Amino acid sequence: MAGHGSVDSVEWLPKNSNKTYGLTTSLSPASGFVSTSNKSFSNTKVALLAACYAGGPVGLAYNINRKGAQLAFGWEAEVEHAALRDFDFLLVENLAKGYRFIDALPYVYASMAAGTTESGYKWDTINYSKPQDNPPYYRTCSYGDINVRITNTRAIESGSSAESYTLPNEDINIYSNITNVEHQVASNDYTNVARYIQDNIDADFNLNEFAYNEVEMVEGVSNSLITFRYMIDDFKSDFGYNVIVIDNEVKEIVKVGYELYDREFDISLANEKLDEAMLSYPRTFTDSETTDVIKLYDSKNNKFYCRVVKTFVDETGAAYCVGENVDL
Repeated sequence: MAGHGSVDSVEWLPKNSNKTYGLTTSLSPASGFVSTSNKSFSNTKVALLAACYAGGPVGLAYNINRKGAQLAFGWEAEVEHAALRDFDFLLVENLAKGYRFIDALPYVYASMAAGTTESGYKWDTINYSKPQDNPPYYRTCSYGDINVRITNTRAIESGSSAESYTLPNEDINIYSNITNVEHQVASNDYTNVARYIQDNIDADFNLNEFAYNEVEMVEGVSNSLITFRYMIDDFKSDFGYNVIVIDNEVKEIVKVGYELYDREFDISLANEKLDEAMLSYPRTFTDSETTDVIKLYDSKNNKFYCRVVKTFVDETGAAYCVGENVDL
């Protein structure tokens, strides 16, 4: 289910139509909406709500699970439309292969962070610059049985037996023969991971030069994705590392982007060009529209750019989020 979202509804406007349709938890739905509160979802295995806020507490995803769906999944924040598309495509693709939901998630997170999605966009780069801030598209919530599996004739063994969590890509290097490297999920202690990278992959790696973020795939399960991204002043680059942690052990490290240690950068010029570019993208902070600007660096093409993310809220309170890159 994809569309504009709020905690208690998902709505959409079909092409060539002036009528809005949707799902809502309300027992008195507006015209065009169907209430989930008086419906049964007992024949539903997995409900994916590709919309802003629909995975929020006691919201639409929660309601659909409570009404019988084996698992309901949604986002707890504003999410770019393109991020939703890539995330859901990868998740459905891996569920269709027969993976359990909990085993499909590492593939999804790792592929998005490495830029191996259909769009090729490296989603981790749109993190806000402060370390530890969860990016909007990773703030998800699952309600129900995380071990659910979609069975079909192409079903294969659980994803936990796979050799790699990341699809091949010419711009990445995958290190998967890793043993005895422990990391306690959500401990905020990256000493073991940093030491392994320094000793085995990148002798110049210095944690203080990177923005880092850890995302728990499902609350209460000791699986996570850690991302490290090299910072150029307050511009976040796409050079860094993705670290897959399963059961508190590092299983895979993916080097993404191109090393930047020896390059020189003109930060003043980049900021001047940013100020000029933003004359065409004035920041807005109103009840109906918000504009955020994220400062980035492309290591392959050696250029600064920014991501302009606009969030729109309609008269019902449903949000829709889109973004575009602006070269500097």
